[in-house]
Amino acid sequence: MAEGEHCWDAISDDEKIRVWDETERKFSATLRSQKNAENRKIEMYFLHSSIRIWMELSSLAAHKSRLEECRSRLAKELAKVEAELARITNEYEEKANQLGRTQQDYRSSLQTRTENIHGIWFKMRRFFRQKRREDPDAPAMKACLSNSSPSDTPNPPTKRKSLHLTPTTPREDSSLNRCPLPDQIPPSYPTSVPAPLTAPGPQPTFGTHLNKKPKCMPPAQRNPAHD
Repeated sequence: MAEGEHCWDAISDDEKIRVWDETERKFSATLRSQKNAENRKIEMYFLHSSIRIWMELSSLAAHKSRLEECRSRLAKELAKVEAELARITNEYEEKANQLGRTQQDYRSSLQTRTENIHGIWFKMRRFFRQKRREDPDAPAMKACLSNSSPSDTPNPPTKRKSLHLTPTTPREDSSLNRCPLPDQIPPSYPTSVPAPLTAPGPQPTFGTHLNKKPKCMPPAQRNPAHD
């Protein structure tokens, strides 16, 4: 150490200045080289990081665009579905109300038609009894009229059948066999069968043809008053 200091003291001042200049130049070059290397390393890291982040940003931006487009499409489809659901709901309620009105109208019409049919039947039964000089308020013969006319009760008939009277010999299971014979008829018992209720159609007018006698009638059921 002492020998180095002795050598340093032995050189001139100009030589010392040159040594310090050379040392400073080398130090500056070394420092600049290290800083440049560090700067290049940092710049490369920044560049690589930037490129990676930019790539990720580009991918995320594309994915975001697709999601926004999907959201817009789903929003439009949802609006269409809600509109269709509202329309179907309104149509369903309208059809349900229409069904209720139809059923109510049908019940009202059925009641009106039943009342009309019963009114016509009772009126015509009374009319024909009067024409046969019978008691118009007498009860109907249920045994003989079970297949031809409804009962005196206001319940609507479920099925109407015409009672065809022919001069042929009645069968054993015929409902006419349940009717009493002329010699078995009590004084208060009706001696004739009211005219059957015909199918719906033009009603007979109250004319002279109603006073005509039946063309064909069984001898057992013939009314002496008509003869």
